[in-house]
Amino acid sequence: MLPRSYYLDLSSSRLDADLEILVASGGGGAVYKGTFARKEVALKAVTAAQSDNKTREIAPGFIKEVILWKCIRHPNILPFLGVYQPDGKLNKRYIVSPWMENGEISHYLKSNPKVDRVKLIIDIVHGIKYLHSPDINVVHGDLKPSNILVDEEGRACLADFGLSRMKVALSSVSVTSSPTAYTVRYAAPERVFFYEYDLLSTDLLKESDVFSLAMVMWQIFTDEVPFPKCKYSPAVSALIKGGKRPERLVEKTLERGLSDPIWDIMERCWSGVLEERPSLDEVLKRLPVRGTPRRK
Repeated sequence: MLPRSYYLDLSSSRLDADLEILVASGGGGAVYKGTFARKEVALKAVTAAQSDNKTREIAPGFIKEVILWKCIRHPNILPFLGVYQPDGKLNKRYIVSPWMENGEISHYLKSNPKVDRVKLIIDIVHGIKYLHSPDINVVHGDLKPSNILVDEEGRACLADFGLSRMKVALSSVSVTSSPTAYTVRYAAPERVFFYEYDLLSTDLLKESDVFSLAMVMWQIFTDEVPFPKCKYSPAVSALIKGGKRPERLVEKTLERGLSDPIWDIMERCWSGVLEERPSLDEVLKRLPVRGTPRRK
């Protein structure tokens, strides 16, 4: 059983949501919009893989993951508010988090093309660095723009950082739950071709997040997905396996902050050799903090 303290406290505040109207859906699950404690919130449906339909109980691995998420506190991580279970619906549960009005980072950039993109990347790196820290020790496993949201202050926050892919190694929690999910355009070669790296499909490496970071950075600077001319995942996988990486679009990206030092660190990040990828501290050193304000 999930401890009662992990559910929303409805004793003093009511949650209002129309659970018949989807506002977003995808591999991460269906998302609905509501209000709680006079603030807008997002309700993400717990998927069948995270819940036992026969016993109507949440799977033990998922419980551990929720417990970990509740303990995580960082400005660049989507906050966890609690689990919501509607009255009389024992097989329905939702994970509740603050509603991010600016949405996914790609949509935000299209609406705010002049925003400081380097600042957003710095936010992302700080979020990954926090997840990778010894006390947390979490590999995101599926870093991509759709898993990066922008809050009302224009700050990037990581979402979906492993509710289905999390690998945790803590003294009190130890779980690996279906960590094979990834998105090919952003995935490191060792995630896709794990057998060539003497790895298991379930192995998650922090270096793989660093590779994905570079792909995300490229999209932030270009407003295009990596390998935009390739429609199918196998073709993208073949390119990455062959050492192909996205090209630098100087005319398009220079004014957006993609300098030579940043491009150099991106090339190191998406190296096919794990040992050549830099630490996140090294990445931060190449990202200058500029004085332009955030845009909502």
